[in-house]
Amino acid sequence: MAAGVTWHFLLLGGILFFFLPPLVWRFLKNYQRLRILSFLNPLKDPLGTGYNLIQAKIAVGSGQFFGKGLGRGTQSHLKFLPERHTDFIFASLAEELGFLGAVFLILAFG
Repeated sequence: MAAGVTWHFLLLGGILFFFLPPLVWRFLKNYQRLRILSFLNPLKDPLGTGYNLIQAKIAVGSGQFFGKGLGRGTQSHLKFLPERHTDFIFASLAEELGFLGAVFLILAFG
């Protein structure tokens, strides 16, 4: 097997990947389940639990390749993106610095 990984290890990983999530799901509290479901499908409640994720995606996408320029992000400065200085700092910077700035940021901290 490649990289020294045996078939037994892959089989065990596959079994855990299949059986562990439903088991963990049973022990989650209701608000935790709601957050996971909202993350997976934010358009189900676009004005409620999915609002922040949708606005973050819009902000990142509107930055395009080169960005709008520092301090010129519309999503973040017009308050569509709540808590832009803490929770959504990456989305805010990606809007202002664009794809190139976002890649540089990931490389700098990754």
